[in-house]
Amino acid sequence: MDDNIAPPVLAGDYTDDDSQVIDSYFREATVDPQNYPRTAPTTTLDAPRDLGAARLLTSTLHLRSSFGAVQILPADPQRKRLYIIVQPETADYGVNVRLGDDPSKLYFDSSAMLQWPSPNMCWYDDYTGPLWAAVANVGTDSGMIISVGAVTR
Repeated sequence: MDDNIAPPVLAGDYTDDDSQVIDSYFREATVDPQNYPRTAPTTTLDAPRDLGAARLLTSTLHLRSSFGAVQILPADPQRKRLYIIVQPETADYGVNVRLGDDPSKLYFDSSAMLQWPSPNMCWYDDYTGPLWAAVANVGTDSGMIISVGAVTR
Protein backbone atom coordinates (compact mmCIF):
# COMPACT_ATOMS: atom_id res chain seq x y z
CA MET A 1 0.00 0.00 0.00
CA ASP A 2 1.31 3.41 -0.91
CA ASP A 3 1.49 5.93 1.96
CA ASN A 4 1.12 8.96 -0.30
CA ILE A 5 -2.44 8.14 -1.38
CA ALA A 6 -5.21 9.57 0.82
CA PRO A 7 -8.09 7.26 1.61
CA PRO A 8 -11.31 8.03 -0.21
CA VAL A 9 -13.89 10.21 1.58
CA LEU A 10 -16.85 7.94 2.27
CA ALA A 11 -19.11 10.29 4.23
CA GLY A 12 -19.18 13.77 5.72
CA ASP A 13 -18.08 17.14 4.53
CA TYR A 14 -14.73 18.15 5.94
CA THR A 15 -15.21 21.72 4.78
CA ASP A 16 -18.47 22.15 6.74
CA ASP A 17 -18.32 25.30 8.92
CA ASP A 18 -21.59 24.74 10.85
CA SER A 19 -19.85 24.76 14.21
CA GLN A 20 -18.34 28.20 13.63
CA VAL A 21 -21.70 29.56 12.43
CA ILE A 22 -23.55 28.19 15.46
CA ASP A 23 -20.90 29.54 17.84
CA SER A 24 -21.31 33.01 16.31
CA TYR A 25 -24.96 33.10 17.51
CA PHE A 26 -23.94 32.97 21.16
CA ARG A 27 -22.11 35.48 23.31
CA GLU A 28 -19.91 34.68 26.20
CA ALA A 29 -21.26 35.64 29.60
CA THR A 30 -20.01 38.97 30.87
CA VAL A 31 -20.90 38.16 34.48
CA ASP A 32 -19.03 35.75 36.70
CA PRO A 33 -21.00 32.74 37.92
CA GLN A 34 -22.48 32.99 41.41
CA ASN A 35 -20.89 31.07 44.21
CA TYR A 36 -23.60 29.10 45.98
CA PRO A 37 -23.07 27.62 49.45
CA ARG A 38 -22.17 23.94 49.47
CA THR A 39 -25.07 22.99 51.78
CA ALA A 40 -28.65 24.09 51.50
CA PRO A 41 -29.98 26.20 54.35
CA THR A 42 -32.08 24.21 56.80
CA THR A 43 -35.45 25.28 58.08
CA THR A 44 -37.19 23.89 61.10
CA LEU A 45 -40.77 22.77 60.63
CA ASP A 46 -43.45 22.43 63.24
CA ALA A 47 -43.86 18.87 64.39
CA PRO A 48 -47.03 17.24 63.01
CA ARG A 49 -49.73 16.72 65.55
CA ASP A 50 -49.95 13.20 66.88
CA LEU A 51 -52.96 11.44 65.43
CA GLY A 52 -52.30 8.28 67.40
CA ALA A 53 -51.58 4.86 66.03
CA ALA A 54 -54.36 3.52 63.83
CA ARG A 55 -55.08 -0.17 63.35
CA LEU A 56 -57.02 -1.97 60.66
CA LEU A 57 -58.88 -5.04 61.87
CA THR A 58 -60.23 -7.31 59.15
CA SER A 59 -62.28 -10.47 59.12
CA THR A 60 -64.04 -12.63 56.55
CA LEU A 61 -66.75 -15.03 57.64
CA HIS A 62 -68.78 -17.64 55.77
CA LEU A 63 -72.16 -17.69 57.50
CA ARG A 64 -75.08 -20.06 57.00
CA SER A 65 -78.62 -19.82 58.26
CA SER A 66 -78.06 -22.78 60.56
CA PHE A 67 -75.46 -20.77 62.52
CA GLY A 68 -77.94 -18.32 64.07
CA ALA A 69 -76.70 -14.90 65.19
CA VAL A 70 -72.91 -14.50 65.21
CA GLN A 71 -70.95 -11.62 66.71
CA ILE A 72 -68.54 -10.29 64.09
CA LEU A 73 -66.98 -7.41 66.03
CA PRO A 74 -67.18 -6.42 69.69
CA ALA A 75 -67.88 -2.86 70.79
CA ASP A 76 -64.87 -0.56 70.43
CA PRO A 77 -65.05 3.06 71.65
CA GLN A 78 -61.92 3.92 69.59
CA ARG A 79 -63.36 2.72 66.25
CA LYS A 80 -63.36 5.42 63.56
CA ARG A 81 -64.82 3.63 60.52
CA LEU A 82 -66.43 0.29 59.77
CA TYR A 83 -66.46 -1.28 56.28
CA ILE A 84 -68.84 -4.12 55.43
CA ILE A 85 -68.82 -6.16 52.20
CA VAL A 86 -71.51 -8.79 51.71
CA GLN A 87 -71.76 -11.34 48.91
CA PRO A 88 -73.62 -14.63 48.50
CA GLU A 89 -71.76 -17.94 48.26
CA THR A 90 -73.97 -18.92 45.34
CA ALA A 91 -76.30 -17.11 42.96
CA ASP A 92 -79.21 -17.87 45.30
CA TYR A 93 -81.02 -14.57 45.75
CA GLY A 94 -83.41 -16.05 48.28
CA VAL A 95 -80.68 -15.63 50.88
CA ASN A 96 -80.19 -12.45 52.82
CA VAL A 97 -78.05 -11.37 55.71
CA ARG A 98 -79.10 -9.09 58.51
CA LEU A 99 -76.60 -7.00 60.44
CA GLY A 100 -77.28 -5.22 63.68
CA ASP A 101 -75.99 -4.13 67.07
CA ASP A 102 -78.02 -6.68 69.04
CA PRO A 103 -78.72 -10.35 68.21
CA SER A 104 -82.40 -9.99 69.09
CA LYS A 105 -82.85 -7.40 66.32
CA LEU A 106 -81.69 -9.79 63.60
CA TYR A 107 -84.86 -11.85 63.44
CA PHE A 108 -86.97 -9.02 61.97
CA ASP A 109 -86.26 -7.18 58.72
CA SER A 110 -87.41 -3.83 60.08
CA SER A 111 -85.06 -3.78 63.06
CA ALA A 112 -81.85 -4.85 61.27
CA MET A 113 -79.18 -2.25 60.56
CA LEU A 114 -78.45 -3.63 57.08
CA GLN A 115 -80.21 -6.22 55.01
CA TRP A 116 -78.55 -7.67 51.94
CA PRO A 117 -79.14 -7.48 48.94
CA SER A 118 -79.28 -3.72 49.53
CA PRO A 119 -75.71 -2.50 49.01
CA ASN A 120 -72.82 -4.91 48.44
CA MET A 121 -70.46 -2.58 50.31
CA CYS A 122 -71.19 0.06 52.88
CA TRP A 123 -69.37 1.86 55.67
CA TYR A 124 -70.27 3.60 58.87
CA ASP A 125 -68.26 6.43 60.40
CA ASP A 126 -67.85 6.54 64.17
CA TYR A 127 -69.96 3.42 64.82
CA THR A 128 -68.53 2.05 68.07
CA GLY A 129 -71.08 -0.61 68.98
CA PRO A 130 -70.90 -4.36 68.46
CA LEU A 131 -71.71 -5.94 65.10
CA TRP A 132 -73.85 -9.06 64.86
CA ALA A 133 -74.89 -10.97 61.74
CA ALA A 134 -77.48 -13.60 60.91
CA VAL A 135 -78.34 -15.27 57.62
CA ALA A 136 -81.98 -15.77 56.73
CA ASN A 137 -82.83 -17.91 53.74
CA VAL A 138 -85.81 -19.34 51.97
CA GLY A 139 -85.66 -23.11 51.83
CA THR A 140 -81.94 -23.82 51.30
CA ASP A 141 -78.92 -23.70 53.57
CA SER A 142 -77.02 -21.30 51.32
CA GLY A 143 -74.58 -18.99 52.96
CA MET A 144 -73.21 -15.50 52.76
CA ILE A 145 -69.64 -14.22 52.82
CA ILE A 146 -69.20 -11.17 55.03
CA SER A 147 -65.95 -9.22 54.99
CA VAL A 148 -65.49 -6.57 57.65
CA GLY A 149 -62.79 -3.96 58.11
CA ALA A 150 -62.58 -1.68 61.14
CA VAL A 151 -60.25 1.30 61.51
CA THR A 152 -59.55 1.90 65.16
CA ARG A 153 -56.94 3.56 67.36
